[in-house]
This record gives sequence, structure tokens and C-alpha cells, in this order.
Amino acid sequence: SASGAAAVLDGPAAARSLERWIGPGSLPGSGLQPSSPLLLVLVVPDSGQGALSERGEEVEPPRHIWQVSPEGFERLVAGHREKVVELAGIPGLRGRLYCVAFRLTLPVITGRVYQKFYTQFVHARCTVCGVAPNIPTLCLLCGTFLCCNSECCRKRDEGGQPVGEVTQHAQTCGFGTCVFLQLSNSLVHIVADGFIACWGSLYLDGHGEEEYNLSRPLHISEARLQQLTQSVREVAFDFESRLKWKKVIFV
Repeated sequence: SASGAAAVLDGPAAARSLERWIGPGSLPGSGLQPSSPLLLVLVVPDSGQGALSERGEEVEPPRHIWQVSPEGFERLVAGHREKVVELAGIPGLRGRLYCVAFRLTLPVITGRVYQKFYTQFVHARCTVCGVAPNIPTLCLLCGTFLCCNSECCRKRDEGGQPVGEVTQHAQTCGFGTCVFLQLSNSLVHIVADGFIACWGSLYLDGHGEEEYNLSRPLHISEARLQQLTQSVREVAFDFESRLKWKKVIFV
């Protein structure tokens, strides 16, 4: 269970619990693969602050661990809480560690009509700087509301180069490959390993065309939603020849 009363499993107990829902003989060493990918997810109380050590210092979790907010975690496991196991925490790192069977559905996409979906975020504010972004952006994997191409939330990387909030988020959510919706025009962008590509829109007008000014009613395209979901699940963006990748300058 992912509730606050979840038991913390370690060692053989965690192995037995995992084996119960991925099938006997599916654990490492058997030569078989689980029916769905298994994720290590660190739930951090304040997503804007990042993971903290027990001494209150900001630290980066290992790259193989997906860091999300409690709200993002709730969306991630909605509908299949029985496939979540809480593990013993990482020594010296604050947050709750879970192993999750990944059945991606892009749960952030809830509106059939884009204009109605968009109005949910008209008055939304960034969780880091507390202001309404000029270019509001939504992570489609965990639902975090972000400032895109904005100086207010930038940091500097190890080389001293400025890094925007979207790029920072992509480094911790989705293992470096993240999917973002630019709310002002309904376009979806992919950020991966320091590169960005425009994927297109999940919402189309009555003629089946994209419309960036939002002047006509836009409805969800089930075919496009399925295509995007499959690409994320299979990490297949590198094989989509139509995507034009550009080096991230500041996003």
C-alpha cells in the first residue's frame, strides 16, 4: 500500500511481496523479466526544494531513482496501489522510497476539451518562486507546474552554466527523459539528455488539425495519446525520425 500506514519491507520480505505481483520466477537470477518495468521512486515532501539529507542539506538522489512530490506519486500509483512496495530508506537521505510497477497512463491528461483542461491552470503558480509563469508548463509524468524559459527559477550546473526549471525537473523526473505540455499553445515537448524536441499536440480541432492559438475548440486525440504513452513507456523517442532535436540552451 502507498498509504501512510504502509509497511516498510526489506530483504526477503520485499522480495516475497514483489514476487507475489510480478509472478513467481520473475525475480533477478531467474532469466525472466517482470510483466512491467519496476521503478524506484523517492517521494520528497517539498518538490521545489529537492531531496534533503538528514542534516537539512540539499542532495541529489542516485540517477536510477525517480524523485517525485507526494502529489505526483499519488497520480503515478492511482488505480494500482496493490503494486506498490515501500522499501527501507536511503541512509542519509530524507524521503520515502518505493518500488512501483510502472503502468504509464499519463494521468495528468484529464480533460477531453483542451480549453476546459487549460482553465484549471489559469491562476496556478510555480511551487518554487510562487509567481504565475509567462510560459506555464506542465510535466505530463507527475503533474508538476513549472516556469519555462524563466530566470526566476534558474540554477547553475557544475560547469557554471544557467539551467532552467524545466531542465532541472527533467533530470530528476522520468530518469532524464521528460514530457512537458506548454499550456499556452497545447504543444508537447520532450526533454532528454540535454536536448529538446517538439512532439506536437495531443489535442486537435474539428478538422483533425493542430491549432496553436486556442481560438477553436480542441479535443483529445486518443490515437496521439496512445502513441505518446507508448513512446514514453518504451523510451522510444530516439527512433521517431520526425522529431527534430535541438541542444537545450535555457529551458
